[in-house]
Amino acid sequence: MSALTRSGSRRRRRSWRTPRCAIRWRPWRIALMTPSCSSTRAMASASCSATCVRAMSKQLRRAHEDISRKLQLGAFAVDVDIKIALDKLVTQYAGQAENPQSSQPRTDQASRPGVRKNDKGKTMVATVRRAESDPLSGIAQFSLSQLEAATNDFSEDSYVERGYYKGVLLHNGLDVVAAIKKFPVSNDLELQHELNIRAKLEHRNIVKLLGYAKVEKRLCFLVEEYMSNAKSLENIIINGMSSTSRLDWPSCFKIIQGIAKGLHYLHKKWVLYMDLKPNNILVRSDMDPVIINFGSSVVLDGDDDTISGDTLAGTLGYIAPEKISRANVSLKSDVFSFGVILIQIITGRRLSSYDDI
Repeated sequence: MSALTRSGSRRRRRSWRTPRCAIRWRPWRIALMTPSCSSTRAMASASCSATCVRAMSKQLRRAHEDISRKLQLGAFAVDVDIKIALDKLVTQYAGQAENPQSSQPRTDQASRPGVRKNDKGKTMVATVRRAESDPLSGIAQFSLSQLEAATNDFSEDSYVERGYYKGVLLHNGLDVVAAIKKFPVSNDLELQHELNIRAKLEHRNIVKLLGYAKVEKRLCFLVEEYMSNAKSLENIIINGMSSTSRLDWPSCFKIIQGIAKGLHYLHKKWVLYMDLKPNNILVRSDMDPVIINFGSSVVLDGDDDTISGDTLAGTLGYIAPEKISRANVSLKSDVFSFGVILIQIITGRRLSSYDDI
């Protein structure tokens, strides 16, 4: 009996101890299988951060795409507006060319830049200096017979290019080689305006005026210095589009520097050139440029450097934006045209009317 009792008590004790051992060792097993609370929080925080970063990246991509799309639409709208304005101007000029009687002469008050004043009567924009009472004094005047003798009656052999004829004339007691060009005018005031500007200019990078000849009421001749072996900058840029005939950098720099010096000289004399482009620049054999053709130029008063008017002088592609949108012209307009030419010389690209340089 006592043996049974002892065996039963042992069994009960063993059955009671076994769960106790299991309970005792279970936390150890759980500790091996389950991460701690701090690592759990770190993993949850990292997962949340990664989710937030992905969400923010997605939002930033959407915002970037939206901004890019709006910028493209805005640029397209501006481009369309500018082209529409240019088309209107081209159409307007084409209509004036077809019906010249309806258009005003270039030197009339309606077509020349005018003067605006405020309520107090103060000038807000610059005026244009008119020809002086005797602007032709000091300028050599030739006769038609002298020009015909110098050019062999304007024969084809004496024709150079760009409407110029080559001839030898007596100037200041010396025989000089001159370039003679026809200069149609509407009235005497237009001739006076041209000569009034040209008579005061004397610079290495500005073509020199030797004299003039008035043949008829609407036909005159301008006599300028002749530059042998000079090429148009337009042709140099076109030829430079091929890598074999492109100018080296020293030559390009000399051309750019010469144009800048000539333009700076004109602006010191308050002359607004108005139509600076490669076709109006000749380059000598030593790569020294010369600015020619002053038919669109005006002389500003020294008080202001901005004029306004309805006539849009210049060539599309070289016209400053404010000149198109607000019809305001200043010395900065010439600088804009110079910048376009500078880019053309460096890149060797030709510019069409609607190119975005």
